[in-house]
Amino acid sequence: MSSQANQPLPEGFQLENHRILRVLVSGGFSFVYLAHDENEAPVVLKEYLPARFALRTDSSPPRPWCPRKRCPPSATG
Repeated sequence: MSSQANQPLPEGFQLENHRILRVLVSGGFSFVYLAHDENEAPVVLKEYLPARFALRTDSSPPRPWCPRKRCPPSATG
């Protein structure tokens, strides 16, 4: 498993219609979560979060850390 500089979303975190249950896998640029949707059906979510473009050190939204004029559009939403 690759080292991940970012922190995963915490258990119970509500992401739109999904509630995070646990991290299944973390890699160099992403997290894969087991979650439940609004009907309590299990779903798998993949969060693309490369540390070179954004950093999350707690359960807050990730922050772009590169100068905005040099960030790719995907880094700033």
